[in-house]
Amino acid sequence: MKVSNLYIGTLSGTSADSIDAALFDFGKKIKMIGSLSKKIPQELKAKILKLSNSKKNLHDNPTKELLELDESFAIETANLINKLLKKFNIDKNLIRAIGSHGQTIQHFPFLKKPYSLQIGNPEIISNLTGITTVGNFRQTNIINGGSGAPLTPSFHNAFLRDKTKNRIIVNIGGITNVTLLLKNKKTIGWDTGPGNCLI
Repeated sequence: MKVSNLYIGTLSGTSADSIDAALFDFGKKIKMIGSLSKKIPQELKAKILKLSNSKKNLHDNPTKELLELDESFAIETANLINKLLKKFNIDKNLIRAIGSHGQTIQHFPFLKKPYSLQIGNPEIISNLTGITTVGNFRQTNIINGGSGAPLTPSFHNAFLRDKTKNRIIVNIGGITNVTLLLKNKKTIGWDTGPGNCLI
């Protein structure tokens, strides 16, 4: 039986304006089959921004409001994924996995007890789509000694590393990050400060 190379990735940025979902074929070359975006409802966005400005450690002390938001955001994400599959007429059983970043609420990788908190419960997304869903990338990276931004450097390393050239890749998202790809050296990446969030 031929194994599918189809994956879905979801992301929402610092602005909390929309959730994006994209369907990829990771065969010999990366091919984007299609994408779809959904504007985050204003009421949901207001709650995201309110909790993002909280001074409390919501990771260790989750509030009822946070848990409700976690569920609501996951439902919005799952609905978007199901619409994406319908739009491109793709059977969910062909999707190997969903990688869902979620919406960052708090990110403190350099505290004495570092943490990163995203909403958009992967278990709920998996239940509503019927597809294996992976999430909590930032917190998992921090637990393993990173600074909570593992995805972009890993992608750059896999697809932009060159055996004969040194490369620096700058990714200007809400927060800008840099990946350093030096010949025969370990890949390193880090956030450099505000990017598009200033706009």
